[in-house]
Amino acid sequence: MLQVHLANNNDERRRLYEFRYRVHVEEMGLEPQGTYHKLHAVRDDFDVNAKLYFLTDNSNIIGSVRVLICDAPLLPRMLVDCYQLRSFEDYDPSQLSLSDQFIIAEGWREGEASSILLGAKYKQLRKLGVKFDFCNVTPSLVPAFEILGYRRFNPNFVDPMNGLKTPLVLVTEDFDHLNAVGSPFASLAEEYENSSVDTEWLLEKYPSASQEELVSLEDRDGLWSHVTARIHQAPLQGVPLFDGMGVMEAQRLMKNGVLLNLNAGDLLIRQGDVGNEMYIILSGDVEIRKDGKVITNLSAGDVIGEIGFLSANPRTADAKVIQDGEFLILTQEMFHKAMRSMPETSARALFNLSLILCERLKNSTQSWVDGVSDIDSQVDS
Repeated sequence: MLQVHLANNNDERRRLYEFRYRVHVEEMGLEPQGTYHKLHAVRDDFDVNAKLYFLTDNSNIIGSVRVLICDAPLLPRMLVDCYQLRSFEDYDPSQLSLSDQFIIAEGWREGEASSILLGAKYKQLRKLGVKFDFCNVTPSLVPAFEILGYRRFNPNFVDPMNGLKTPLVLVTEDFDHLNAVGSPFASLAEEYENSSVDTEWLLEKYPSASQEELVSLEDRDGLWSHVTARIHQAPLQGVPLFDGMGVMEAQRLMKNGVLLNLNAGDLLIRQGDVGNEMYIILSGDVEIRKDGKVITNLSAGDVIGEIGFLSANPRTADAKVIQDGEFLILTQEMFHKAMRSMPETSARALFNLSLILCERLKNSTQSWVDGVSDIDSQVDS
């Protein structure tokens, strides 16, 4: 009984805005831009010119996604910049689209709802003549979108409302790539004429989008060698989170993560943001700042974001990359799955995480004591 619809009237749009509110605000505790508590709705100015698709089970909305064609007026300046849309001037704006507000209701996220909604969206993009569809996601969701056929092509950026984001692009006629990654869009693409011209254009413009050098997280031995090379020692010795584990255990834990490359100057974590990811530094250096003051520097093997990972509370400090680096992202959701499939390994990881927290608390306490002692010495003198 699952059906996809295009919101064609005010009543359908109102129901969709109320659905966003139920998921974003009531379920997830967020307050995205355009939240109207009195109306129990989430909507913004871009909804006016966007195509709003929603998925229903009987008459109940259980999913939604928004598509904004780039010939619409008043495109967000930030998105124009983060996607570098000006570099796509060889294409008509009507051939470019921005996708966001992809939401699936609780209880439907493990089934076919996502593929039905996104498949319908893909078919609409092809009917509209869209060549490139852009979106941005939290880094931990990148692998899921790469399986759909999206490619990383631009540096990560910080969304003022939602924190660190990875920009992605889908070449709609990229049939060979869709087929190679096992995208559910591949069978849909067969219904249309496809050309490699757009893909060749993108790869010439953005060679990093080729993905030929991406490390496969499913290749445990390859990933192990990759991490070893990055931290310049075996992960069991170089990453405190893996203390007491065997090689196979650490490999199984790592394969559930996401690899992320950042440049010097990028903000990995922003103080005050809410997030449930933690990051293992594989290479590069990171500066931790609280209220604008540097409190410590971290490097390969260190863990960042463990408090948010454990509690999903607002981040207590900024984490700024000061030397180009690579990071392995681990999420709460990944750990919940790992606790079911490998409970002993997960328990060891959580125990190690508690030791890391204790050590940092001890260092913070010592720094506070030293600071008080310095003040007392100055007063005495």
